[in-house]
Amino acid sequence: MKLILKALLIVCSVSMLSIAHGQSYSLRVSDVRNTTYSTQGTIEECLLSVRPKGLFMEFGLYLSFSSRGSNFKSNDSLEVVLNFSLPDKAVITDSWLWIGNEICQASLLDAFSASKIYENIVKRRRDPSLLTKNSNNGFTLRVFPMGGNEQRHVKITYLVPVSWTETNVQVPVPVEIINTSRYIPLDFPIIFWNDENFLFEKASNTSASPLTERIDPILGPYKTMTFAPIGNFKSNTLSYSLKNAAAVYVGANKNSDVSYYQFAVRPNQLIADTQAIKVVFLVDYQENTSISKDDVLSNLKNFMKQSLTSNDSFNIVFSSFNVQPSAAQWVAAYDYNIDSVIDVTSLKLATYSNLPNVISKGIEFINQHGQTGNLILLNNSDQFNFYVSSNELLKEIAILNKNEYVISTVDFGSNSKWSYFNNRYYYANEYFLSNLANLYGGIYVNTRNGKSFMQALEQTKETFQNVIENIDIHFKPSQGIAYAKYTLDPVGTFVSTRDVIRQVGVFKGEFPLILEISGEYNNQIFSKSFLFDESNLVLLDSMGKKQWQALSILNLENQNGGTNHVDIIRKSQEYRILTTYTAFLCIEDTLFYCPTCIDEKNVPVDNDDQKLDSLWEIKVYPNPFIDVLNIEVHFQNEIATTGEVAGRILDLSGKTVHRFSALVNSSNVLQYQWDGSNLNGLQSAPGVYVVMLETKQGMVRQKVIKGN
Repeated sequence: MKLILKALLIVCSVSMLSIAHGQSYSLRVSDVRNTTYSTQGTIEECLLSVRPKGLFMEFGLYLSFSSRGSNFKSNDSLEVVLNFSLPDKAVITDSWLWIGNEICQASLLDAFSASKIYENIVKRRRDPSLLTKNSNNGFTLRVFPMGGNEQRHVKITYLVPVSWTETNVQVPVPVEIINTSRYIPLDFPIIFWNDENFLFEKASNTSASPLTERIDPILGPYKTMTFAPIGNFKSNTLSYSLKNAAAVYVGANKNSDVSYYQFAVRPNQLIADTQAIKVVFLVDYQENTSISKDDVLSNLKNFMKQSLTSNDSFNIVFSSFNVQPSAAQWVAAYDYNIDSVIDVTSLKLATYSNLPNVISKGIEFINQHGQTGNLILLNNSDQFNFYVSSNELLKEIAILNKNEYVISTVDFGSNSKWSYFNNRYYYANEYFLSNLANLYGGIYVNTRNGKSFMQALEQTKETFQNVIENIDIHFKPSQGIAYAKYTLDPVGTFVSTRDVIRQVGVFKGEFPLILEISGEYNNQIFSKSFLFDESNLVLLDSMGKKQWQALSILNLENQNGGTNHVDIIRKSQEYRILTTYTAFLCIEDTLFYCPTCIDEKNVPVDNDDQKLDSLWEIKVYPNPFIDVLNIEVHFQNEIATTGEVAGRILDLSGKTVHRFSALVNSSNVLQYQWDGSNLNGLQSAPGVYVVMLETKQGMVRQKVIKGN
């Protein structure tokens, strides 16, 4: 009865929830000097280099822009504008622009001066690029000029924090940036530079070529693989293992005067965290363009692997015509179990909402299987946008949820449907979802305030994980002092046992370094102490200092709204870290050319044409074709294969229009005839297509033209 009365009073008592619009991803090209017309740009080529750097990964993102598909002429002088976001606490440390064959390395200026210089140069047709930070996570890159039939090449270097799981560290691939392209690139090659302490394991998305190992004569050993689009590039996470896995990671950049340290610790590996967690994930999905159901499930899979251990249990209830749990019983949260349940859900998850039944089946499952557990609802529909229908559903839930299971809600609905009452706007199912979480002690979080879907998911951990009270952490050298400490994760009176506590700081003194952690768990006080020297810590290069500088600037920006902007600008330029008050500016001046900058695009990767040509020869004829296209692949003897090889025909947007499989004969030749039909058996429209075959050695690709 208590909950029913609360539901009846919600209209009057609901708390105000602010909605801020986060930065979106977009790529536009326009002739800014002659017209206001703009159109979507194209990323012709992309490449990502990855270097482990302790608590961060250093990403080098190479992009080649064009206006392909637009009506611009070859003599037009176009501006390219890329808007994008990076993960929380990521920092940009460099920007390059290619001017002819020369690499121009950006200068870091105060934002006002850089913008004025850029605008003046645009008027004079010289070659500038401008990279600015607009918000905590939002950035804009501008490049000028680009001819209507030209390409411009850039590189963005940034540090992104890694997420620590029970068994490895993970970092997201910036596929959202690549997906801004009008025509999705045919591939996305990745270079993984070797590190003796962090070892690359795998990518979460399996649409990739096999991992190969190579050696560059200048840069050393590396691994490489290429991701392939399925329509567009799907969410992807890179996983690394630590060479010396332990409950605590410590790294240090030791110098003669001032040194820098960093550590990461999972509290549950220090105590007897035996309280198993049980969570039912409720996935109610309505088709939209902002996030696909594959991306929703991919993020959910990564979240479960990061947040749950093998002692925990889970299940998934999802929208469909006949709503049922993915599994009949609680499922132990082993990685392979998570993969299997996600696969089952992916096959059956509908693209329409069935919200009331999803919630009721989730509560019913817990009622029938031990009456212990939490629920996390993921929803993007909008049929309960108004308070009348919302309150009716909340009454029904109160009757069913008599045990008052904690319910948290992740709202990733759009702003397209809204209602106005209680002197404010409510978007999608915001009113219903926020009050559902409020009634049952959960957390409501939405993605309309700039959070990514994954960041929103991570916020819900607070409601189902066990906590340590009164935690106290001290780090120092055995003889000396440690100071200027910054944490990547907020550490309050209560800390989840599954959270990772990450800190960087400065120290003066000698090894060994001492880490002391104490707190209270299950009414028992615990205290742990660790010693670290050269034998059991990671010796960092100058990036250890760079990471401390980055967090010190982020902390300064967040203090009093960054009002001390003079100090921020000074440190930003000194440390070469982009802030909201500074900008990276490249200009056409030989003083800014960088002969020592190494272009990693020259490093052979898995999609390298020269490498592929040495392994096989592909023939397509006639090309262009009208009725039938003959496809032949002649494999070299050293990669002879038997059995079927899967193939696809894609249009230039990356969409699959035809699938096939073909046998490799005893002469190592594969043959197939495409009659121009699509997946529905109808004739494909005339145009340019890509033949793609997937082999164990990599992907075979060839462009073809279908005529009238």
